Amino acid sequence: METFFFDTLSYAEKLTNAGMPEKQAKVMAEAQADILSKSLLGSVAAKADLKELETRIDAKMNQLEIRLIKWFAGLFIVQIGVTVGIVLTVIKFLH
Repeated sequence: METFFFDTLSYAEKLTNAGMPEKQAKVMAEAQADILSKSLLGSVAAKADLKELETRIDAKMNQLEIRLIKWFAGLFIVQIGVTVGIVLTVIKFLH
């Protein structure tokens, strides 16, 4: 799991400098760090998650590429057949 960094000391110092009692500022900083780590880490994708997603997308793209190649090859064969049929029909008609 990815780590989350929240500078509790700096946050507590800012609260203390603003006039909050030191003990209260430290508790608030710790509580804020807990809240942020729980809410943010649950929704942030880890590098491993992104790598897995990339692998799945690559696999789907490869499948799509194969399907497109088959489709175009089939269309090419049909087009050749139709063209040969038209040419033979024209040749028969002209003779």
